[in-house]
Amino acid sequence: YRICKINPSGEVLETIEGFVYISTIQANLFNGGCLAADAGRGCLVHISNEGVILGENCTFYSPWDIALE
Repeated sequence: YRICKINPSGEVLETIEGFVYISTIQANLFNGGCLAADAGRGCLVHISNEGVILGENCTFYSPWDIALE
């Protein structure tokens, strides 16, 4: 799986690959970044507006239950 950032006209600006199973994405409208729940690895991933992974928390015991609210 991958996450793509697109502009209003549909052009792909950034692409991040390597996710196992993305269950939820929460966009940050203030800075263009996002949080992604990669349930396949049991990780919450913080991604910058440039497509850089800023941090990961991969300590979830039951990865198929991860969600962002």
